[in-house]
Amino acid sequence: KRTAVRRKRGKTPSGKGPAQAATIAPPAGWTSWPRWVLVVAGVLVAVHLALSLVWAVPGYLCIDEVIYHQMARDFAATGSLALRTGYSELPNVELIHQDFMRLRGGMTYSQYPPLFAVLAGPLYGFLGLRSLILLNALAFLGVVALTAGMAARAFPDRRVAALSAAILVFCGFSWDYSEAAWSPSTAILFTTGAAW
Repeated sequence: KRTAVRRKRGKTPSGKGPAQAATIAPPAGWTSWPRWVLVVAGVLVAVHLALSLVWAVPGYLCIDEVIYHQMARDFAATGSLALRTGYSELPNVELIHQDFMRLRGGMTYSQYPPLFAVLAGPLYGFLGLRSLILLNALAFLGVVALTAGMAARAFPDRRVAALSAAILVFCGFSWDYSEAAWSPSTAILFTTGAAW
């Protein structure tokens, strides 16, 4: 109890001079990463981004990608969330893809939240459909980093963080989803960031 009182008064336990701020040491086993681990991680990131931009086929695997592409394209062109389907010129039920679009004020809007398309919009002029794939690939890298960071905060052994990231990347379908033109990785990034 006396030591705590002395620290509050600015004295060290020995009574000499001002108290030094306590430093928090990293947990046992959590030291800086070896250089080779950082090099391997850097190579994997570069390969992932190269595959996302070059190897991933810019096509549609599901209707969601069609709608997200249309959202990004129209937002990049007009700055509006309204989709240019031709409905305002020729109202017809075929032009609204009934299950995926909604009518408001004679304009068509997607049923999906617009954040993914808004984030991809600035890149769309340069990369087209690949901008959606690139955004998803970058979000996936963020998810991997946050997963490793959360494991590092929860467990003192850095191997747990590395294994957590490896399991996420190689033992599920998250990497496959990161190579698509829809929003799963981006949504997971925001969710994981909220949990951080």
